[in-house]
Amino acid sequence: MWNTPRFGRPRETATHIPCKACAKPLMARRSCREVTLDCPACGARYRTKDFPEHMDELFEFLADVPADRI
Repeated sequence: MWNTPRFGRPRETATHIPCKACAKPLMARRSCREVTLDCPACGARYRTKDFPEHMDELFEFLADVPADRI
């Protein structure tokens, strides 16, 4: 259920963003209210705000996620 695209958008995607714990690439996962960056290698989980320098890479993936723009 969670991995099926809603309106053609995937709920997760691979990134080139390195994990802060092990340097392996993170997966971006979208829920109804938030996006997390999860490491499939070591299990670490981060918020997108922990990687502001990588927001351009995630911009299209984040497009349908409601967020405060303050």
